[in-house]
Amino acid sequence: AALDDWRGERIVESGRARGQSTLLLALCFPSVEIHSVELDPHSPHAAVAAARLAHLPKVKLLFGDSRRVLPEITRAGDVVVIDGPKDYRGLKLAIALLAHQRPHAVFMHDCYQGSEERAFLQRAIPNALFSDDPQFEELARELDARCFEKQGGAGWRPHLYKGRQQASYGPTYACLPYDARIPYAWILTKLRVEAMWHSARRSVNKRVGVALDDC
Repeated sequence: AALDDWRGERIVESGRARGQSTLLLALCFPSVEIHSVELDPHSPHAAVAAARLAHLPKVKLLFGDSRRVLPEITRAGDVVVIDGPKDYRGLKLAIALLAHQRPHAVFMHDCYQGSEERAFLQRAIPNALFSDDPQFEELARELDARCFEKQGGAGWRPHLYKGRQQASYGPTYACLPYDARIPYAWILTKLRVEAMWHSARRSVNKRVGVALDDC
């Protein structure tokens, strides 16, 4: 829906777990190669994903740190899907790929409203799209309706996660289409500074909290 003009040949996925999203991508794009990267080959999820995806010859299962692997394998025109690493690490990977490898677009999971990563994207990337956009939600929420009917009150529902209300519909995807006019390298520099500040602030807050607990 976000990339209706894309006619590429490869999807690069970071974060495979049990391979559910990988399977859906393969079913939706049967003629496209999918290069899927997962960190831990010894995870109990790895065997589940391998069995689930074994019948799909265009799906290639890779292992390693995506922060190193993706810059090596991503090519201009690819679509990248990042579901790990998370938070600032994932965001730095996404912006670095746009700056240097120039994929057609990068999708990032868990960019819900209220997160610092979401706030940064809204400030820095003018063409960023989000799956919790009210217009998109209005068009697409029927796809989930039957699932929520079957699961009843368990788990999460739209705008409700772990029993708490949230502004986002659910675990939101950000879509970052490549645009040659956007200064990604400069944005990456600003992001690194903000990530360092965020880490330092969190460390100070943790230490202050421990000190207060000791009093």
